[in-house]
Amino acid sequence: KTHFTIASELLGDIVQNASFPVSEIKKEKDVVLDEIISYMDNPAERIYDDFEALMFEGNSLGYNILGTKKSVNSFNRTALLHYAERYFKPSNMVISFVGDIPLDRVKDSLENEFAGMNGELLEQIHEPIPKFDAFKLIEKKSNFQTHTIIGGRAPSYNDPLRRSMTLLTNIMGGPALNSRLILSVREKYGYAYNIEANYSAYSDVGFWSIYLGTDKKYLKKAVNLVYDELRLICEKNLTENELSQAKEQSLWMQGSAAAKSDGTLPQQPVCPTPANPDPLLGARTRKPGRWVGTTPMAKNSPIVVMAGHADSQGMDSAGTPGFAVGVKKQAPMDARMRDEL
Repeated sequence: KTHFTIASELLGDIVQNASFPVSEIKKEKDVVLDEIISYMDNPAERIYDDFEALMFEGNSLGYNILGTKKSVNSFNRTALLHYAERYFKPSNMVISFVGDIPLDRVKDSLENEFAGMNGELLEQIHEPIPKFDAFKLIEKKSNFQTHTIIGGRAPSYNDPLRRSMTLLTNIMGGPALNSRLILSVREKYGYAYNIEANYSAYSDVGFWSIYLGTDKKYLKKAVNLVYDELRLICEKNLTENELSQAKEQSLWMQGSAAAKSDGTLPQQPVCPTPANPDPLLGARTRKPGRWVGTTPMAKNSPIVVMAGHADSQGMDSAGTPGFAVGVKKQAPMDARMRDEL
């Protein structure tokens, strides 16, 4: 709170009065060039860039955000000043703030720092999305693993089917360990440690992809299993129970709100306050401060040990006191246990 005004002033100064010293440009070029090289040395990262370049060939969506060695080396101070003058406009900017400061104070401070900016409306550049043609590319590299991506076009961010696509992606190969691809390719057959499905949505178009890294000897078998799962989900509908479980899981996965109409994450239920006295343990007491690790406990001090599996109910936060039993109405592992740890 005490530094917000200084931070706001510093941000405004950087955006409006950047001088781009030649010496700093040279250092930053070296940093970006080194980052480009690091990606080229990382096939698991590079394959995503190569895939998008082919997916959107001829469109800026296919450009690597880092650029190329040639484009980075071409930048100079004049080019950067021209870019800042053209694109650093109020109509082309969003200032985001998160903190325990009244909104009116935030607005007043930002308006004071940015009020002098040119308000000229920036002309939007709209590039047509190129026609998608299926492709298959194989490159031989001296890697220990083979890296594979399978994918195609998908609904855009503004398409009503976006949420369904998000849900489908999580079912196929989302971050949860019970996704179809993980259960099949990784857990059942052991053909790949890293396999995942992804979905990226832009304003005009989207794309889906399935990535896997595997030993060369398992590549064909692993890819065939992926196609088997894709065919299965196209030919056989999910049961009502499968769909319900997938929606519930997606709601709680970070960054995913497939079943929420407004696209926001749901509020996590508040755990119930433990009863006092506890029906099993009696009155709750608190030891005097500074006893842990500094003062030996009396030999007659009662100690209660409770044990259980945090994931025994198959849900997030099962280990939170009282959540699984008190809120979700699940049966505890042991009838004598109120909470699970």
